[in-house]
Amino acid sequence: MKILILGYSDIVKRRVIPSLLEINQIKSIDIASKSRNIKKNAKLSNIYKDYDEGLNKSDAELVYISLPNSLHYQYSIKTLNRNKNVIVDKPAITKLNQLEKIEDIIKEKQLGISMSSVFQYHKCWKKFKSISLKNSKEGTLVANFTIPKLNKDNIRMSKRLDGGAFHDMAIYASNAGYIFWETPLEKLSLFKSSENGLITGFNVIINYGRGKEFIGRFGFNKTYTNQIQYHGLNFSTKYDRVFSPPPNLETYITKETKNQGIKSYMIGYDDSFKNYLTYVIKYLNNDRKKLCREFFDQNYEYEKLLRQ
Repeated sequence: MKILILGYSDIVKRRVIPSLLEINQIKSIDIASKSRNIKKNAKLSNIYKDYDEGLNKSDAELVYISLPNSLHYQYSIKTLNRNKNVIVDKPAITKLNQLEKIEDIIKEKQLGISMSSVFQYHKCWKKFKSISLKNSKEGTLVANFTIPKLNKDNIRMSKRLDGGAFHDMAIYASNAGYIFWETPLEKLSLFKSSENGLITGFNVIINYGRGKEFIGRFGFNKTYTNQIQYHGLNFSTKYDRVFSPPPNLETYITKETKNQGIKSYMIGYDDSFKNYLTYVIKYLNNDRKKLCREFFDQNYEYEKLLRQ
């Protein structure tokens, strides 16, 4: 399979390309970018200086869109209309009603689409979920994901390009509980804070019914935290670096109970991006409808936050 990457973002350089180089099913890589400093690699085939030129000239059947948030929807539509499958960085949409348009094209052309939100593909997430729910399906899931102040020229600080903490992190807020309990939300409360018209933080409380609740704190301009905890009946579990564990991080889970104290479970190393991309390629070949169902299910949950 051949893949075309639109954009040469930091995440493409650090995580996507290294993963693609290790996946045998990917035979060659085209890149369309305005950057003049594209690093050569063993699978690099063609470089295009313009995104539309890449879409028009590349014969890749799969396109990875890693552009500013404001261009995700636009280039997803353009890619699908050129009969190519899509992987798009989070968030796939930034405005209401965009999802319906994507769904119409997918139904017409029978293509595949997926959103690159990869935390759930790490083996530590799977173990955290397993240990937590084995003891109690009723409880409170608490996530904290905050980062220090960004430079003014950072793309995430651009209101024009749909930056801000909400577009950067809300997919985690809408999907952590949904993926954990595998059930859609029933009620939610959302509280946003802004600076100079840009959302820099938000808190959310989501109820999933039957004693299941998610509480999340997300934002910029704070001490770095990246953690999720589950509080069940007479126990709690904790997983650090949940939303962005690097492949060289030795992950672990802690479980605390009243009678037995704290126990650690060493999970080890894993590459969530490689796992995710391997998964997408598998189901593009075997079951595109499954990929599309996951994409729309997760984004309709996200759209519920957009409506607030």
